[in-house]
Amino acid sequence: MVTKYISDLVLIPGLNNTGEVWDGVVNCLPPTITCHTPNCPALPNVEDIAEALLKQLPDRFHLCGFSFGGYVALSMLEKAPERISGFSLLCSLPYEDSQIQKDKRKAAIDLAQSGKHLEMVLSQGHLVFHADNQNNPDLDALRKKIVTDYGSDRFIAHQQACINRPDRTNLLESLHIPLLILGGDQDIVVPTEELRKLSNRIKRAEFGLINKAGHMAPLENPKEIANKMLSWLQEFS
Repeated sequence: MVTKYISDLVLIPGLNNTGEVWDGVVNCLPPTITCHTPNCPALPNVEDIAEALLKQLPDRFHLCGFSFGGYVALSMLEKAPERISGFSLLCSLPYEDSQIQKDKRKAAIDLAQSGKHLEMVLSQGHLVFHADNQNNPDLDALRKKIVTDYGSDRFIAHQQACINRPDRTNLLESLHIPLLILGGDQDIVVPTEELRKLSNRIKRAEFGLINKAGHMAPLENPKEIANKMLSWLQEFS
């Protein structure tokens, strides 16, 4: 696919992900789009993570956050709306955690602190991958590398950041720039129906479904994500 669109696109990785989770998507986008895939620093607050990333990014850019990266991206949007020309969430919602979710995160922190971070995360493949991608040796190996590079210290900090984050639904509802919401068709972590409901609430939102993908959509179907993002970018180029 060829486009004359020239811009900076910032892609924020999710929990247990480094910027490498976006490599497949970046490789499917045309070279006219300059992609930035920064790692989120090991800080226990999404506001501090957002502040740190904003210091290293271009003056103006399109922004997409994947899962936990969506929480960070929302904070970036709140802090520097004048720098963001288009906003996208991938497998991510703007709501704060329920008490049940917070309790699960605290339990996960306890496991990570006991040295079981990698074991815990790698045992969850059935939760994050589409049924057709479970037990895929290439995806399993790539995910293991990314999780290992990410590390337990970052995991603990980011889980705490999730617990502390505020609800930012109102921020999206008042948005005056293009909004793209994407989800995997078999995501059981962030269900498609919840993303669709969010999209229906926001007048400027466009919804897209990534086929044959669970929560790890950037690894599972990067080409379709790239195509949907490119079509969206071209709409306001």
